[in-house]
Amino acid sequence: MVAVGADAIVAIILFGAAIFEQRSAARAAGEVSVTADRLKVVESESIRQQRELMDVLLRLAESQTPPGTLETYRTALASAQAFERTHPGLADAAEFVARAAIKVGDAYPRQALVRFTEARTRLEPQADAFPAEYFASLQGLGRAQFLTRDPLKALATFSRALQVAEAQYTKSPSERTKRDLASANYYVGSVLEYNGENEAAAAKLRKSFELYRELSGRQVNALVDSPA
Repeated sequence: MVAVGADAIVAIILFGAAIFEQRSAARAAGEVSVTADRLKVVESESIRQQRELMDVLLRLAESQTPPGTLETYRTALASAQAFERTHPGLADAAEFVARAAIKVGDAYPRQALVRFTEARTRLEPQADAFPAEYFASLQGLGRAQFLTRDPLKALATFSRALQVAEAQYTKSPSERTKRDLASANYYVGSVLEYNGENEAAAAKLRKSFELYRELSGRQVNALVDSPA
């Protein structure tokens, strides 16, 4: 309880500081007498404050009950959107919005389609810089599209997620990237099966099964152990 209270106090302080820095940046941008170096310092400090605020809010949300978690994620999203409005075109601002939108989309299925679309839009131009976040936005969007009875769009989105997962696993093999690859194959296979493309679905689901078995530490015999 003490830790949660401390996080809440820090979040409030940082929230106020972030708003102050945003307003300072906006005022500074309108004063022609302010030097370019000063503007860079103000913007750098503003980004630092906002990043700290986002980290504290997202960490605080993890310690709360579901209703409180959702409310804190929404607070983080609103803060990130406000920051983006005063820093248009800034990559860090887009990242802040995407991170919070993904959290809200996961926590509140009714807004999943809107929030994951928002996250994907922000991350698409900088997918190489934030591959894990971009992958999460695609997976979440694909699930939302499928649940809203749009399997063709879901398949296209999941297929893009699979491309991202394959590229990341090839570039940086790890348990996380292997898990992402397994998940991506599973979702593509599931939608293919739903669409009646059974042969293609079986190949993807088999691949997913093998990857998950590898992650669990058990040796896989594709012919004997495959669920297909």
